[in-house]
Amino acid sequence: MIITQEEATARTAAPAEIAAPVLSGLERLLAPCYAEVVTTLALASLDLKLKRELDGLLATTERALELAGAPRAKAMAVVTPADPPPPMQILLSAVATREVGLDEARAAAAAALEGVQRRWPGCRARKELTVSERDTPWGRRPIYSLDLEVPQHR
Repeated sequence: MIITQEEATARTAAPAEIAAPVLSGLERLLAPCYAEVVTTLALASLDLKLKRELDGLLATTERALELAGAPRAKAMAVVTPADPPPPMQILLSAVATREVGLDEARAAAAAALEGVQRRWPGCRARKELTVSERDTPWGRRPIYSLDLEVPQHR
């Protein structure tokens, strides 16, 4: 599949434009001390220029997560050579400083995702927001995770 430079740029910008508003929607409830995004991108959707700029785009995503309410953030990319290319997947995880009801957190994530869908039609949660308790550098904390999917074409 051949895509335009504009489509490739838009797809690579997606993690910041999708994950940051969702995290912002959860920030009031969770008061995250850390957030991370792992994005799976199809190799076919990256041209040479974007491959070279991937580190900068990940840094932009980290900064967007910080602006959305996480004092510390990390963004990572997994590039897959799968053919046919799969939809882009974005896994957003937030280490919370307080635990809230799962229903309340899911409602906040769904409301934030509705706003994202106006800019990114077809973006959807692959499954509902989940929470698990884990040992972290900040002690034992709840970690809220949302697995998102972005179709190949916007």
